[in-house]
This record gives sequence, structure tokens and C-alpha cells, in this order.
Amino acid sequence: MRSSIECGRAFSNIRFVVHEPIIAKEDMVCLRWSCTVTHSGNGLGVPATNKNLQTTGITVVRIANRKIAAGWQNWDMLGLMQQIKNEPLAPIYIAEKGV
Repeated sequence: MRSSIECGRAFSNIRFVVHEPIIAKEDMVCLRWSCTVTHSGNGLGVPATNKNLQTTGITVVRIANRKIAAGWQNWDMLGLMQQIKNEPLAPIYIAEKGV
């Protein structure tokens, strides 16, 4: 919960795009999204840079009585922090031959 509050303080101009396909089975829904934000606050312990940033993620929710009953997210916070700090993006790890 704390990290959600810190993100809310750090970013403005938040825009989400949900990408097809949206996968649903029984009471579970999974969707892939991308997001653009402006780093306009100090909520992550990093001074505001006013940079426009991009990230991606996946959200899974469980529906009960036509409402979201539970939810889980996985998103690229490392990539977002690297954009804020002007660090090179994380390298792509390539498996060794035969693995």
C-alpha cells in the first residue's frame, strides 16, 4: 500500500492503454497494459524531473458479485526508475548455448 501512495505522489498525467487480448476465465480476468506518466513529485525519494516516462505491466483481478474482489499487478518499476535516473536500461540476459 505504501508504494502505491508514493507512486501517486510521484506521478501526474497518468495515461493507461489496455492491450488486446483481454483474457477471462470463470471469475478471473488478465490484461496487459502500458502507461505514460510525468515524474512531477518526490514520492519515490527522488526529486521530480518532470520527465515523461513509459512503463508496462500485467494486472489480474478476481470478480465476485460484479465487483473486483481481489487484484494482483506486476509492472516494470525498475525500467521506470532507470528512466528517472538516466541509467542504462537493464541488459537482456541470453541463455548459454544448449540451455
